[in-house]
Amino acid sequence: MKRAIAAALIVVAGLALPVGVIAAWAQKTLFDSATFSDRTTAMLRSSAVRNKLAERMTQELARGGNQQAVDFGPGLQLAIQAAIDTDTFRSIFRTAVRQTHQSVLAGQSEGGKGLNLADSVSIIASTVQLSGAQQKASSGQLDNSLTDVTEQLGRLGVWKLEDTISTIGLVALVVALAAGAGAIALSDTRSRTIRQLGWTLVIDGLVIVALLQALQFWASRRVDPDLSNAVSAAISEGTADLRAVGFWIAAYGLIVVAAVRSTVRYTPKVVYDKLAAWIERRRRTTGGTVLLGLLALFIGLVFIQEPLGNLRLLIIGGGLWLTYLGVSELFSVIRSAVPARDPGVRWKRLAIEATAVVALVAIATTALVVTSTRAAHRANAAGESTCNGSAELCDLRLDQVMFPGTHNSMSASLSPGFFFAEQINTIKEQLGAGVRALLIDSHYGIESKARLPGTSRNLVVTDRAAELATPSDDRANPTLDERAAVLSARAPKAARAKRAIYLCHNYCELGSYPFRSGLRDIKSFADSHPTDVVMVILEDHTTPADTVAAIQASGLVPRLATLTPGKPLPTLRDLINKRQNVLLFAEAGAASGVPPWYMQAYRWFQESPFDFSSAKQFNCRPNRGSPRNPLMLLNHWITGNSLPDPNVAAKVNSATELERRIQACIAQRGILPTIVAVNFAEKGDLLSTVKDIDLARAGTIPRRNEDDGQTAPTSTTTTAPPPTVAVGPQTPVPATTNITSLTGGDPARFCKALVPTLETLAGWSYAVLGDNARQTGTTDLVYGPILQRDMKQYVSAAPLELADRARPILQRAQHAVAALKALGIDDATIRVLADRGSAELHSSTSPDGLTVQQHLTSYLQTKLSAARLADAAIVFAAGEKDPESLLDLGSVSKSTRGSERFHCSASLGNA
Repeated sequence: MKRAIAAALIVVAGLALPVGVIAAWAQKTLFDSATFSDRTTAMLRSSAVRNKLAERMTQELARGGNQQAVDFGPGLQLAIQAAIDTDTFRSIFRTAVRQTHQSVLAGQSEGGKGLNLADSVSIIASTVQLSGAQQKASSGQLDNSLTDVTEQLGRLGVWKLEDTISTIGLVALVVALAAGAGAIALSDTRSRTIRQLGWTLVIDGLVIVALLQALQFWASRRVDPDLSNAVSAAISEGTADLRAVGFWIAAYGLIVVAAVRSTVRYTPKVVYDKLAAWIERRRRTTGGTVLLGLLALFIGLVFIQEPLGNLRLLIIGGGLWLTYLGVSELFSVIRSAVPARDPGVRWKRLAIEATAVVALVAIATTALVVTSTRAAHRANAAGESTCNGSAELCDLRLDQVMFPGTHNSMSASLSPGFFFAEQINTIKEQLGAGVRALLIDSHYGIESKARLPGTSRNLVVTDRAAELATPSDDRANPTLDERAAVLSARAPKAARAKRAIYLCHNYCELGSYPFRSGLRDIKSFADSHPTDVVMVILEDHTTPADTVAAIQASGLVPRLATLTPGKPLPTLRDLINKRQNVLLFAEAGAASGVPPWYMQAYRWFQESPFDFSSAKQFNCRPNRGSPRNPLMLLNHWITGNSLPDPNVAAKVNSATELERRIQACIAQRGILPTIVAVNFAEKGDLLSTVKDIDLARAGTIPRRNEDDGQTAPTSTTTTAPPPTVAVGPQTPVPATTNITSLTGGDPARFCKALVPTLETLAGWSYAVLGDNARQTGTTDLVYGPILQRDMKQYVSAAPLELADRARPILQRAQHAVAALKALGIDDATIRVLADRGSAELHSSTSPDGLTVQQHLTSYLQTKLSAARLADAAIVFAAGEKDPESLLDLGSVSKSTRGSERFHCSASLGNA
């Protein structure tokens, strides 16, 4: 009775295990829309699939009334096939499959809703010339594509199991484990039962593989014959991880079978003898002979049908057999080493055998994880989503990614009529080459009668009277001024000419590009490259109302994203998923009533200077924009009074020069440059350098937590080397309130403390006001010891009016020192921090406050881990006021200082 129950439990375990494994795989793959869409997109690798999909899309365009699809169907189909074989189309296809899959899971696709491939029309339009009306009709038809496929998909009953599949998998695996354990417990001969369970694992693993082979065969016969090979290959690749699991389950079984003592070892000779004997017995009867003939015929046809695939299975089967033989040999050595049957030593052999089994299972498990994970990665990789060309950037916020940019992007040698161009390629060509940030200038212009020399275009005269601002002195160039004036004087206004907006660099006389054309280029790129995010900074010399009207007329608005002050910046994936992959910033355009997408540039950006006569002058000093702004514009070009020179740009844009400047600015400003803008982006290494730095940093930045949508905090310290570029004078401590009288204080001690206190305050304020989210609190902690020391002397000697204003900063410094002590930092280390800070801040070289912060942070991290310092800094900053509110320390006039006996060599204007 026990033997029968044990046998029944083995059967139950054998049935439940593959059900549990397949259910667990399905939960992770078939019922997850992202994974399913990735693996489905892998089918686009096949030329047969691309051909068939292009054929179907051409047919649907024709049904939608597209004239080119009707008149030139074969030619349009070739163009569509070329468009399909692009990363951009794969992204659109993946999104459409994901959305349809989500609808199927929700039970909403049985009504015939198909794939939404409307966005693909923009890619097709870039290959063939579709009119605006044709594009509209086409996109309307392609928003419901391949409905017959999605109907068949929706009718599959497997989708109704979404809510229960995880339960099925868990229950099946628990039942398999419990049944196997029960069979061993009830068995009279446990070694035989364990061996039977091992063979059950072998059979289960091979059954999983066989079911996948059957699925390939069935699916390839259910589609168009032209697609059968492609569908079969896609299923094979998409289920490679499950197939690997099946083979490794069989390997587990063989390890168990080989580890248990048996009277028969299935060596090649034993297998050959048993197979020969079985064949010989069949041949003795007519029925047996017929069976052998049919079996041979079937095997032959199978190999003829799929020779390489079945040869692969045969090789894998041979590998499993070698696994069995290898384990058998190892255990025969163990048994021969401890052959005695004496009960006193039997435990020793059992222990050795158990250890060997555990080791082999661990090795097999490691191999299982590695091979199945690798197979899953390959299956997903073909459909992996990318953002600005790299999957690694998708989950990074805007302030964590660099955008290669062009300065005066419209001023291009290849754009007709531009003198003194600062780029070679046009805006359209720049975007196609990989530029993802455009710095453009809008001006009012009026078309004249004069023709531009060497072109068929009329010269455009700048309408200075209508503009918001004229070029500032630091942007003007005498040579350009003179040439523009000459051209303007010789250019009478054309008949019925109206003022319009043009993209010009200061003077439309020296080159212009219609604003509407530039917007059209940007829109076309955004539509046809939905996985690329583009930033545009507009130096707007035109009114916000006119500029906004032009943008709205261009049709670009649906692609424009809006950033919200006080909220976390979006990731690239966020923008791409919303189909809002363009960010537009205007330098001057702050006006009431403008749309939220028309963002003021220097409320979001801080920037570096832009007026350099040579690369030696490059620095990272603050320029426009608050140091608290989350994004940064790094201006990296040579201007001065020289004319644009691509040969100079080639040197300036070299990888060495770019890396040096970028790393220096990270160290000095504590923020990653968001846009790195250059002249002549075609020269040098801008694109490759930005990409290399982005990808190198991407692996060190924590990804978004999918559960709460937030990004884990990053370290508040910067690991870049100390800066080597001078940053100029220290930022002074702000002074606003006028102090008219001074009460008390010790003039001698006060004057002695004044200079070091001012230097310390300047360094701390320069650094703390430039802190970004990653540095919040760190500056306070590392400056705390030196700030406490100097401010304590200052407050104790200052007049009451000044001491009261300085006391909150002293208290903040004391809180910082207390926080350091709570972290375990001893008094000696705190003194060293103060001494080091004093030595640097009060030295003759007077390094800037950010440099000192970097040095002090590096020292403190030798005593404290970066993670603990970062956590403590965040906690500290959360409990303190905005430091800017503390910096009004009062201003004392000269007459007040004299009347109150506070004659110091240092000015009290900022004290």
